[in-house]
Amino acid sequence: MTKPPCSAKPLNSPHSIYLDFRLLLLGSLLGMFPATLSAQSGPQPSVATTLSFGAISFGNSMTLTLPVMNTGSAPLTVAPSLNGPSYRVVGWQPTSCLGGTPPGQTCALMVDFSPVAVGYHEDILTLQTNGTSNPAVQMKGEATGVGIEQEAPLDFGAIPFGTTKDSPVGSQQPWRFEFGHR
Repeated sequence: MTKPPCSAKPLNSPHSIYLDFRLLLLGSLLGMFPATLSAQSGPQPSVATTLSFGAISFGNSMTLTLPVMNTGSAPLTVAPSLNGPSYRVVGWQPTSCLGGTPPGQTCALMVDFSPVAVGYHEDILTLQTNGTSNPAVQMKGEATGVGIEQEAPLDFGAIPFGTTKDSPVGSQQPWRFEFGHR
């Protein structure tokens, strides 16, 4: 008697787990569903990849909330680190999160955008954790208006080809513009 090519096994059989894993792998390779394993132990941070502040007037500030969820099985600790001067973490909600976020719970970082110059500001907030990953969140914002860092453009007026003209400003280092010279 030959064994049929496919047979049903009880759900608690080690063969069914192997078969389930093979189906998960095959399905993810074919794009039918993502391959995820949910049996992770320890703390696991889950956070958005971008925090967008939009446009604000230079000289103003805006604070947004960035939720950080612990999808793992142990308390999660987070130490934020920013790579630019226009953003800063100004607090936590609730403040008890500083001691660690319990599994299944969410804490929120309060992130402030206070632009140091007019223009676009894209910085990275890295969350150093005691989990298996240290997520990076891209901060995006824009300061509009006139800022103290902007300088007035120099106006040389019309300059005929092959001539030179000095800047009209009375500074210690005058500017010279040469049009058509090498």
